[in-house]
Amino acid sequence: METSQMLLLLCVWALSSLALQSGRTCPWPLPGGQHFDVALLSPFPSFSALVEIRCHPGYTMANGMNAVFRRCQGDRQWSDEDPECTVANAETEPESKPSCPLPDHELLLVGGSVAVGSTIQYQCAPGSVLVGNSENVCHKDQTWRYPHPICQRVFCPPPQEVNNGYLVAVQKSKYSIGDAIYYLCKKTFHLDGPNQATCQIDGTWSTVPLCRARCPIPAQRSKVIVGGVKSWPYDLTDRVVAHDPRLGLHKPVHT
Repeated sequence: METSQMLLLLCVWALSSLALQSGRTCPWPLPGGQHFDVALLSPFPSFSALVEIRCHPGYTMANGMNAVFRRCQGDRQWSDEDPECTVANAETEPESKPSCPLPDHELLLVGGSVAVGSTIQYQCAPGSVLVGNSENVCHKDQTWRYPHPICQRVFCPPPQEVNNGYLVAVQKSKYSIGDAIYYLCKKTFHLDGPNQATCQIDGTWSTVPLCRARCPIPAQRSKVIVGGVKSWPYDLTDRVVAHDPRLGLHKPVHT
């Protein structure tokens, strides 16, 4: 890869990261509370990001669970309130109610109560899709109505090449959600569209650009009209224009 191409890639990457971080975000980091820790589950604390609040070992919440999840809302505040984690076997607490076992899946987020007769809701961490029921009910015999669902990671296939251009990306067999790749055109071709494509949550790439040919200027001693603007041919880069704008010759009126 040429040095100029590498520098362009680094500049685009830096600007993309800055734009993402300067968007609508919630307060972060959140202060840790008594007997629990807070962890950000998304790359940035931006809109719809998730945080996990988990009780320390030996502690639990009032609903019998040891973790809850809060989401960054449109008002730039985290949903719900910080939970209270108390000693699981404290003598002052009432006897715990019969409950159903929690699923053992690292990507599966669970909300609600696991007590008998209660309902829980499943959600997958960003970058994965839920396969199965999104809700479940704990029966009196401490079994669940449905099998626990699973979360399958979503990936994008290798991005397509573009004619007369270069693909700037780490070569992999599959790409994770949010991965970005970049396109550059050969010297005599014009980039039509964004120079970046991103792996989307549905496993497809965002819009891929085209590299279109440039047209040589047929005139040398008269002005040309490109996109409604009069210019001398030598003022245009390499005396060529993208094929899309209409090119016209400016004929001065002699009196």
